[in-house]
Amino acid sequence: DLGFYSNGGFIGTVAGSDAGSNVLRLGTSGTERMRISATGNVGIGTSSPTSNLTIGSSQNDGLEFTYDSTNAYRNKITNYWDSSADTRMDFDIGRTGGVAPVTVMSVGYNSNVGIGTSTPSTKLEVSGAASGAYIGAKIVNTNAGGYANLALQSGGAQSGINYAPGIFFAVGPTVGDTTTPVVFRNNNATERMRIDASGKVIAGADNTQDFGSSSKRW
Repeated sequence: DLGFYSNGGFIGTVAGSDAGSNVLRLGTSGTERMRISATGNVGIGTSSPTSNLTIGSSQNDGLEFTYDSTNAYRNKITNYWDSSADTRMDFDIGRTGGVAPVTVMSVGYNSNVGIGTSTPSTKLEVSGAASGAYIGAKIVNTNAGGYANLALQSGGAQSGINYAPGIFFAVGPTVGDTTTPVVFRNNNATERMRIDASGKVIAGADNTQDFGSSSKRW
């Protein structure tokens, strides 16, 4: 190695079994911390970088970003592995000085995305605690003449919620579906009313009150 000092810091090539492999190493306290491979890949915390930059980390470790000189405020992207299901990247935000960053988004748990949770049970789960306030999501069209839409698709059929200010607020099937009714439920998923594909409004759990009939139409 070249530049080996008594304090254990060094910059040099690899000796021993890796001699002649054209690798440049950087180390402190006698331990390698970073290397540049013969192909130009950079590894930090790993001796076998496989991409332009490979960072080897321990459980719940990763990248940290600080934005004051005391490191009291910091954000992190952390790597976590516990099982094939619980493999994820957490995005942590530090809002209070001297307090550990809190996970605001997690990607990967069971191939799901969580906002406010690191164990999402669906493809996208939004979780939080807000006493006296709402937990929600917003779809915004910044063009005042445009529409906002939430689409739900299964196979080739699509339904959704559509909002056009001053024109309509629509709920129901939109593409590739001519038979599915719009159903209204409460009390543990008990059906109370539906609008069938022909446009009839039918109320009652037993579907006997047909407001589309001539005697009950309004």
